Amino acid sequence: MQNDGKLLAGYDCVRRFYPDGTGDSSLTNCPNVIAVLPDGKLLALPAESPSRPLRLNSDGTRDPSFFTPVKIGGAVLIEPDRRIILQAEAGLVRLLPDGEIDASFQAVGLGGAFVSALARQPDGRYLIGGGFTVVNGVPRSGVARLLSDGRLDASFDAAETFLLIGESDSFDINRDTVRALAIQPDGKVFVGGHFLNPKSASSGGLVRLNRSGSLDVSFDVGTGARSRNTVGSGFVNLIVLQSDGRILVGGEFTEFGGVPRSYIVRLNGDSPLLRLGSPERLPDGTFRISVADFTGRTTVVEAATELSPPNWQPIWTNTASSGSFTVIDSGASGSPRRFYRALAR
Repeated sequence: MQNDGKLLAGYDCVRRFYPDGTGDSSLTNCPNVIAVLPDGKLLALPAESPSRPLRLNSDGTRDPSFFTPVKIGGAVLIEPDRRIILQAEAGLVRLLPDGEIDASFQAVGLGGAFVSALARQPDGRYLIGGGFTVVNGVPRSGVARLLSDGRLDASFDAAETFLLIGESDSFDINRDTVRALAIQPDGKVFVGGHFLNPKSASSGGLVRLNRSGSLDVSFDVGTGARSRNTVGSGFVNLIVLQSDGRILVGGEFTEFGGVPRSYIVRLNGDSPLLRLGSPERLPDGTFRISVADFTGRTTVVEAATELSPPNWQPIWTNTASSGSFTVIDSGASGSPRRFYRALAR
């Protein structure tokens, strides 16, 4: 999706469409676009592979001010400042906006393996996923974190809880691949892919890791991705986090968690924070209640004088913002007892 709402779609030969779906003939040459740059220009590949990426103007013509000496061989990540992280023949490198190699970024050696997923944390560190077993000579199976200069971040290690190394059930790059990464606002990491080794096959193709790389056991998709079309199991190719905390998952599967779903499914995320404090009786007989609302949805506080049968009545509604609020129940004056509950809708 471009910043102006137009959509680029296609395989090898990419076309552009207006938001209503009609074709935009201003994109010429049928380019193989692989990324949209922050300034609206396009990163593309010529027909041969592996090949040096090109930068195109918005109409598809080549931008001669961009040239890079490296050939691309895997995933690509565009930085907000227009620098480009990509896998070259020698490993993972970072390019300056003009295509030159960024000397401030240490080239990342992967032992000849590939990177199929890249993600950038808000603090500038990078998560990489793919079919590798070493990163810069250090054992890392399928997923690793890099510092902003390309060095391996030793504080992140998923080996013990996700993909083992040096054991009988070790990560096998011929059958095990991390294909997708997504970072939650709290720093936890979703990892999706195709996993058949005994340690991670039970993950159903999707796990969540804590910020240290340890497995987050509170997130469990059950049998996860399964497919009648894939030998062994299905797999996850794409993870998109919605603003409401729910998770869109795409991949090769015909059921997810035992429920029939073909290729795309939406999962519930963590329960959003919604809390009521203890009611406080004020001198005038009313009650004051604190509300912590970080759900991003409409929140309603209700009061009742009886629970059997319940006679809940709304006393406060918030739709504008998230935060902490104070609610005064002016209808409580003279009531012998009062019950409260909060609902996120």
